[in-house]
Amino acid sequence: MIARGSLALALALLAAPATAAPSQVSLDWESAPSCIDATRLGAAVEATLGHPAFCATTSCPSRIEGRVRRVEGRYEAVVRAKRPDGTTFAERTLTTEGACHQLDDALVVVVALLVEEVTTDEGKAAPVHLRLPKPLAPVEAQTPAAPTSVFGGFGVSLACGLSPGCGPAVLVSAGLRVSPLEVGLTVRAEAGRRALSSGVGAELTTTSLLLAGCYAPSLTAALDLPLCAALGVGNQVASPVGLASTDPRSAALVVASASVGARLRLFTPWLHLRADVGLDAPLASRTWVLAEPGGGTSVLHRAGLGPTFTIGLQLL
Repeated sequence: MIARGSLALALALLAAPATAAPSQVSLDWESAPSCIDATRLGAAVEATLGHPAFCATTSCPSRIEGRVRRVEGRYEAVVRAKRPDGTTFAERTLTTEGACHQLDDALVVVVALLVEEVTTDEGKAAPVHLRLPKPLAPVEAQTPAAPTSVFGGFGVSLACGLSPGCGPAVLVSAGLRVSPLEVGLTVRAEAGRRALSSGVGAELTTTSLLLAGCYAPSLTAALDLPLCAALGVGNQVASPVGLASTDPRSAALVVASASVGARLRLFTPWLHLRADVGLDAPLASRTWVLAEPGGGTSVLHRAGLGPTFTIGLQLL
């Protein structure tokens, strides 16, 4: 909604020995509700000039017209000074991407200058002495929002510790980045690896789901250094090898992980090559054992602390 006001101020005398010239300018002002209105603008202009500046619309030969509107996501103020014959003497346009009140101080100065110019000899500018009641309020710098993006990726890994020995694994990940922070989910599937005693035992296949949080500062425009910590759950399946039983057994797994890596931008802004070195630490896992003929048992595998080396592509 547009609020319209018309300012009429009576002729007054300055307190100084000299007498102020009669006001010859009226103020015709339209503004959006959150912007400076005619009354406040007129009072601020007169305080700046140090003398009465405006008169009633019907008794003034010249006028200042102003309109402040919201235009394409920003506030735009257009101020015109008009001579008695209705021709435009001067026009000024001010804009701001921020709040409308950020235009207030600039509008006061612009209108004060136009008042002084339009009341001189047919618009010929004379020296103007402004008495600013306070410094112009600085416009606060707007902190740019952190860039947000969704990412996905896949890779291969050499993993040790959770399954017997060291072996390959594949990873698929997806997450959200609010630079420089990232949070994401990774599914990691390790190839089956055998734990044997005298030729019999089991082939263990481990799959885990990890929730990771990363701090990934940019070293250069093309290189990031992700530092990540993750917590996840998994499932470990043991399929008998060389045993009479063919029924696989499974056990739950809880694992924590930490890693440091490097992410290098390739040919386009969204394609990256990523490499990480990490360490897996099982928090809960099952110890797999083999029953011996004499009634004893031998440990086939117990998940332990182990390193991981990962390389892959990431779409960011």
